[in-house]
Amino acid sequence: MNFYAQKRIILSLLISLCLLTICPLQAISGNKTVISEDFANLSRWNPQEFEDIENKTRYSVVKRGGDNYLKAKSNSSASALVHSREFNVYESPVLKWKWKVENIYEKGNARSKQGDDYPMRIYVIFVFNPSESGFVQGLKYRALKGIYGEYPPHSSLNYIWTSRKYEEKVLTNQFTSKAKMLPLQMGDREVGKWKVEKRHIVRDYRLAFGEDPPSRAKIAIMNDSDNTGESSVSYLDFIKVQSDE
Repeated sequence: MNFYAQKRIILSLLISLCLLTICPLQAISGNKTVISEDFANLSRWNPQEFEDIENKTRYSVVKRGGDNYLKAKSNSSASALVHSREFNVYESPVLKWKWKVENIYEKGNARSKQGDDYPMRIYVIFVFNPSESGFVQGLKYRALKGIYGEYPPHSSLNYIWTSRKYEEKVLTNQFTSKAKMLPLQMGDREVGKWKVEKRHIVRDYRLAFGEDPPSRAKIAIMNDSDNTGESSVSYLDFIKVQSDE
């Protein structure tokens, strides 16, 4: 599986997540919202950097008119933020957020490794659970755990703001089939405008992978431009994970 050795691939983010402090799985306990992030600060987010990428994306909290926003600024760079909470996607399958980008990439292209950059993407990263795996998959992941010291995550959904338009609802990432890309905003039509998104994680996973997802997951965000060598600025107003309404 030589994609583990490739420079700046989505799976490298997924493997690194296993090295972060694991928080207990969040139960609903009568509360419909298990993650509600308004970016008053970044205390619940862990920075994730890549050793082979010198330039890091800059994330900061911007306060305007009493509201808080996350600002992400990249310049031929890549790094991510990973939320500290783990949650059950069957108990809390609804993901909502509000985002805006100031520009897209001239060379951005989800169908090429050289164009695999997005001014903003929202990850749902699924945790590998041996008790939910088949025999062959369990053997493979145990072998990987022996190499890396931790189980690599199972798979991921990537909700992306793309620089081009695509007919497909789901694209396979150019670096690994374990990551599926779902283009939501495409091209420059909505650049500079706030857009609210609402997704059902379990339904999207079934659409993307053709099977049920593992039960446990985390969320992450990234603005990256290391492959295109361009730059961008994007914002998040809020992000929430909730039970089905």
